[in-house]
Parts: sequence; structure tokens; C-alpha cells
Amino acid sequence: ENKLLKNTIAPGTSGSFDIVLDATGSDVAIDYAVTFDNLVNKPTNLKFTYNGTTANSLEGLESVLKGRIGLNDSRTKTLTINWDWAYQTGSTATEIANNDKIDTNDAAKTFTFDITITGTQVNPSENG
Repeated sequence: ENKLLKNTIAPGTSGSFDIVLDATGSDVAIDYAVTFDNLVNKPTNLKFTYNGTTANSLEGLESVLKGRIGLNDSRTKTLTINWDWAYQTGSTATEIANNDKIDTNDAAKTFTFDITITGTQVNPSENG
């Protein structure tokens, strides 16, 4: 971190970001789903993990970024997504050299994406 510009990721780094859901003001439980769209320039070797599930893309986590904020639960829920961009990956010298070239090219790009969170009020008879 002390060798990178603020808000920059690079090969050999890891971290996390939070998505905070807030059901305050709802009189019923809320079912939520998180999706990712418009991904541009995702680094090839960047991996994401949420709650024990690891994926090569953010879209690969969408199936586990769903749930319910129950009426009697805390009205906020934080989803922490970890990311890891391993450096010098591969099992042979050729693979490592090729992945280093990919990492170098990817590091020069800006990775952007949109997050969509859909909240659906639950029928009061189902307020778990």
C-alpha cells in the first residue's frame, strides 16, 4: 500500500470493499440481490471472494450475493468482497512470464464497473 497511489490496485496486492445495505424505514423484511454490470478492463488475474466463494469475476459472485434482511434482523447488512491480484502466477517459467506480461498490461488500465442492488419487500406473512 505504501508504494501505490491511493485507490490503486496492482499485481501482488489484495484488499476488500464493502457494499452496505440499509433496510431502515421498511416495515417488512427485504430480499436483496447484488449484480455487477458494465465491467471494463477487469485484470485477467484478479480474483474475488465473498463468504467462502471465490470467482474469477464479480459476476461469478452474484449467486451468493443474495439474501434477506429479516424484520427482526439488524436493518443494515454489510457485504464484504475481498479481492486478490496474485503476482507471478503459473506453474512453469513460460506461464509465469506470460502472466507477468498480462499483469503489466492490465495494470496500466482503469477497471470500472456498476453495482446494482435490488431490494424487494417481502409479503408480511413471510417476514422471516
